This record gives sequence, C-alpha cells and structure tokens, in this order.
Amino acid sequence: MQFYDTLFLFVFLPIFMGIYAWLSPKRRPALISLANLLFIALNGYLGLIVFFVSFFVTYFSGVLIYNYRLDERKRTRQKLLVLINILIGIIVLLFFSSPQRITLSFLRPFSMLGALVMPLHTISYLVDVYRGDKPAQTRVTVLMAYLGFFPSITCGLVLKYKSFSESFDAPNVTREKLSSGIRLYTVSLASYVVIGVRLNDICDEIIATSVSSLSGGVMWLCALAFYVCFCVNVVTYLGMAHGISLMLGFAMKPCVKRIFRTDNLRDRIRGLNRPLFSWFKDYAYKPIFNKDKRLSFAAVIVSICLMALWYRCAADSLCVGILAALFILFQSVTKSHFPRISKTVKCVVTKLMIIALVMMYIFLAFIRSGSLELSSLASTSGDDFLSYLLSTSALALLFGLIIIDPIVPMLLKKLNRRWLQIVMPAAEFLLIMISAAFMINA
Repeated sequence: MQFYDTLFLFVFLPIFMGIYAWLSPKRRPALISLANLLFIALNGYLGLIVFFVSFFVTYFSGVLIYNYRLDERKRTRQKLLVLINILIGIIVLLFFSSPQRITLSFLRPFSMLGALVMPLHTISYLVDVYRGDKPAQTRVTVLMAYLGFFPSITCGLVLKYKSFSESFDAPNVTREKLSSGIRLYTVSLASYVVIGVRLNDICDEIIATSVSSLSGGVMWLCALAFYVCFCVNVVTYLGMAHGISLMLGFAMKPCVKRIFRTDNLRDRIRGLNRPLFSWFKDYAYKPIFNKDKRLSFAAVIVSICLMALWYRCAADSLCVGILAALFILFQSVTKSHFPRISKTVKCVVTKLMIIALVMMYIFLAFIRSGSLELSSLASTSGDDFLSYLLSTSALALLFGLIIIDPIVPMLLKKLNRRWLQIVMPAAEFLLIMISAAFMINA
C-alpha cells in the first residue's frame, strides 16, 4: 500500500484519522506503531522480522548507552554499541539493495525505501543519546513510532530524533496543521499521479529503447527529462509524506526549498531534500570534520557521496556524487580566493555544473543498460527518436517544470488569503477526484 493507492486514500486514511482524532495525544504513538507494522507487513513478512530485530537491538542499545553516560570507563562500550548498530543498519541496507533494472526513476520498492530510512533513524536516535542531546526512550510505542514512521518508510522522509522526540511523545493535532497537511498531500498526490508517473514512464522508455546512435538533441532532451523526473518525484514524494505528517500533528519546515536563482551548487542540493541534507550534515559531515580544517574536504566528499548512494546504491550514483563534491569544493575555494565574481556568473556556473552532473548520469545509465555503445557517439543520427520523444513528453515536461519552479508558490503567497480560504477546499476536492480517476484508470 502506497500513498497514491485508492485503498490508502479512501479506506485507510479516513479510518485511521478518525481513530487518531478520538485518541488522547499520549496514546497516539501506539496507533502510529500499529500503522507502521501494517505498512511493513503488507509488503512482506521478511521486512517485519528485520524491523523487530532492529527495533529491539536499538531499544536496549539506547538504554545501555544512556546508562553508561556517567561512567568514563564505559565510554568505549558506548562507542562500540553505536558502531554495532551502524553496522546492522548497513547490513539491512545491503540486504534490501538487490540489483534492480536500469531506471532513471526515483521510485524504489517499498522495502528499499524502508531499508534506507530505518537505519538513518536508528543512527540519529543512538547518536543523539550518545551525545547527550536526548535521554533514552523507554516507551516502546514512541520509539517504534519513530523508527518505523510510515510516512518516512513509504516516501523517504528522514527525521532527526532530537528534532521530533517531543512530538512523538504526544502528537498534537491542530486545525491549522490538519488543513495545511490536507492541502499539501492533495496537491502532491495530484502532481505525482498526473505528471510524475508519466515522467517515470518516459525516462524508463528512454533507457529501455535500443538506440544505435544518439544525436545531440536526443541527449539534451534525455538530460532534461531525467532532471525534471527526478525533481518532480522527490518534490511530490516528500510533499505527500510532509502532508501526512502535518495531519498527524508533526510540525516541520518545508522539505523542499524551490530556488529560482542560486549561485551555489550546495544550496541547490540542500533545497531539493532539506531533511536528508540536514541529517548527513549532522551525522556524517560534522563527525568527520570535527572542527579540523584539514579534514573539511574529505568530509564534504564523503557526505555528498553517501547522499548520492542513498538515492541509488550503484556505481553511477557514486561517480555523480564524487563529481558533485568536487564541484562544491571548487566553488568553496573560488569563493574565498575570488570574492568579487558577480552573482550572475556564479549562477551560470552552477547551472553548467548541474547540466554536467545530469549528462554524466545519463551517459553512465546508457552505457550500463547497453543501449549505447562508445563507438556510436561519433554518429549524429537519431532524429526520428528525437521527434518521437518531443511528441510524447513535451506536455509532461512542461508541467513538471511548473511543479518544481518557485513561481507558482510565490504567486499563491501574494494572493488574498481570504480568497484562498474559499477557493482551496473546492480545488482540493477537485484534485482528489482527478487523482482518483488517474489511479483507477492506471
């Protein structure tokens, strides 16, 4: 069951939210835990076994780490427990990271997304306890609700424990959170089922098509299709997860920051998935850097590469991550040595870097899929394929660009609030009906 299924939209969500509203805040973590187990169980008993093993190891490790905090002689045991749990998380991740077919789509099987998120939640919880930022959680339902939070394991929303521990203790649902959550979920759902699914099909078709040679136009269109598809999927998935989280009473900052004009590749990467970037900054970059300037370059490279592997555990993602890290380091060095460079020049350079990253991934994906041979790059044919792509993908790409562009949200903010309060409920109802029609027909 996914957030874009009719079963979730018309059966699970109304029943769950009705019971959730009836329960007191202290009892809501138990209901979230049951929902977590349901989502995991519906996708295979193996995931349920892995989750229970990981949960009990994490629970007792957290208690031991917290109890060892006052004894300096047991500091080594604390570190050992954290390292053991990190190793378990890596094993879980590798276990579920079975080789998949070549695809440009962000989408992964449910078990893969769950395996990606749960180790990060485990590390966040244990490291926060180890650092003394938060005490060990003794309520089983609260810790289970956090580790397997179903909006996170379904859509890849990563939450830091120290930022949400109080919310998980007693989630507080307000009218403002509920209305904002419904609006964000319906808009993200409609964007995904109407535009995102079509973009996924386009990208998968591009990679699956055997092309003896590619023209420059085809490569540029492929790069645009992949970039828009990737951004739309990240934006809509995080939007659905953020919307459901708000409906459950978890207030958080926007997961995506749409930037119209940026002069920094780091800001562009951070704006695409702010929770993930913040997690790697706190639990990967800072421990490596540790205020030692000599290790800052290594910390950047390791953090960006790990983030790239989180999206897709493959060699091509690692190559793109290394190149992105080198670009970020280059911009950092030039900023300190050439402070008078205009912002326009920096923006152009940043966009060229993004194009280089996308083209590199496209090229590696074609090579891996066998659709492109190195000897065919000198040829300039492929015009028929270009015409076909333009005719089938132009409209989807146009709407995809609108989804990821900041202009529409900026315009909505400037409109009259009272007018929006009248129009938005009708618009949300219409979006739900359109989404349901697409989900049923698909």
